[in-house]
Amino acid sequence: MKPSQVNKKLIWDFDWDESEYDTEEFERWYVRRVLTEGMSEDIYRIGFDNVCKYLPDLRLPKAIRHFWERFFREIWPRSA
Repeated sequence: MKPSQVNKKLIWDFDWDESEYDTEEFERWYVRRVLTEGMSEDIYRIGFDNVCKYLPDLRLPKAIRHFWERFFREIWPRSA
């Protein structure tokens, strides 16, 4: 993930180095953080493809998981 895609306000409580941003571990963690704490502009920055890629493996609150699963099932296919 490019540093320009990362909202530093979402990672203030963790000690991630910019060199770690392109690791699988960080990307998975950051997508989860964006889905639970971020705003729409954060989602646009990381891209729906990344959300879709990591969604099956993320531990998310039930309501958030339900929203995104429904989004990708009902809305995303129509707009792609």
